[in-house]
Amino acid sequence: MSESATAAKGAGATTSDVAGRAGRGGVAVLGAKSFFILSGLLQQAGLSAALGQRGYGELAPVLAFANIVNNVVVASSTQGVSRAVAQSSRDEAGAIRATLRIHVVVAVLVAIGFALAAPLVAYVERGPEMTAPLLVMAVVVLAYGLYAPLVGSLNGRGLFARQAGLDVLFAAMRTVLMIGVAFALKGMGRGVLGATTGFAIAAATIFVVATRVAGTGRASLQTTVERRSYLTTLAPLALAQLFVNLVMQADILLLRPFLVVAAEHTGLQGPAASDAASAWVAVYRACQLFAFLPYQLLVSLTQVLFPMLAHARADNDSAKVKEYVARGARLGAIATGVFVAVVAATPQSLLGFLYSPAIAAQGASTLRVLALAQGAFAMFAIGSTILASVSRE
Repeated sequence: MSESATAAKGAGATTSDVAGRAGRGGVAVLGAKSFFILSGLLQQAGLSAALGQRGYGELAPVLAFANIVNNVVVASSTQGVSRAVAQSSRDEAGAIRATLRIHVVVAVLVAIGFALAAPLVAYVERGPEMTAPLLVMAVVVLAYGLYAPLVGSLNGRGLFARQAGLDVLFAAMRTVLMIGVAFALKGMGRGVLGATTGFAIAAATIFVVATRVAGTGRASLQTTVERRSYLTTLAPLALAQLFVNLVMQADILLLRPFLVVAAEHTGLQGPAASDAASAWVAVYRACQLFAFLPYQLLVSLTQVLFPMLAHARADNDSAKVKEYVARGARLGAIATGVFVAVVAATPQSLLGFLYSPAIAAQGASTLRVLALAQGAFAMFAIGSTILASVSRE
């Protein structure tokens, strides 16, 4: 067999192996994401039952603000480390250790900033009782900042099954602990604080587990990551994710203060106005839960698509980049269309499946509109991920 034929055969085998591994990884990540979504639905239903409508509405802005920060940290860290590892095939362990050193510092600084901002957020939200839960969520922010780079190292190495396993374990722990601790502290009037404490315990635990599953690489004299250059690359990823998550969460953060003012105009004052606002925030949060389903499902697609595109771009294989983009967009459009059609057609039935009849009746019309908007947004998210994977942040 000629050298050219042997090379072609090797290249074909490599391409086939990559495609096969990506396909198996896609199934694993999709399965994990489906479990994550299901556990999230059960978690929110359990929290609503544990906290009541008012407490559930009080918790919603706390989680919304934390989610903005956490999602930015997780997405940018995962994608940044994944791309660095994917493009350093000669010494992956060295690339992992070098990037982790940077992310430890970033995680600590972001967590400190979050804790310092907690009183201000509670003031803007017209809910001083939110300060303590927000301070607890700073622990979650720190844990996420340390955990996400480890997931990114698995993603960059194509170890999607391990990544999926961590997702499943974390989803299960977070659901059980948030609901369990919320129930335990509800009798003392600290149910919201209990929910965030359970979240913090789960996040800290999954970080410890991830260090064993993913490893922390090894110091290498051959592979170094120039800190300024890496942060310059990471900054556009983080900024893009910040705008994406502000679009997703700004509505519920703005809703509560306006509702408090509206309640005060009806004659309610102090805690009574805050409670009335929280009850309506709970309805909107229930609508968000179902409207976000297409986006959450497509996250699994982007987690597989990102490293594949990064590898193709590193190899300067424009044909593969085009092929992966076309397939990803087609699959995303099909999945999004199915979800949006179901949610928009039966909003009250879906809400009533997890929430009280009162919440279902109050939120039906809102969910129908929100589902259409979030469906379009989910497709936009695929485009954002594609641009980030080929360094067009």
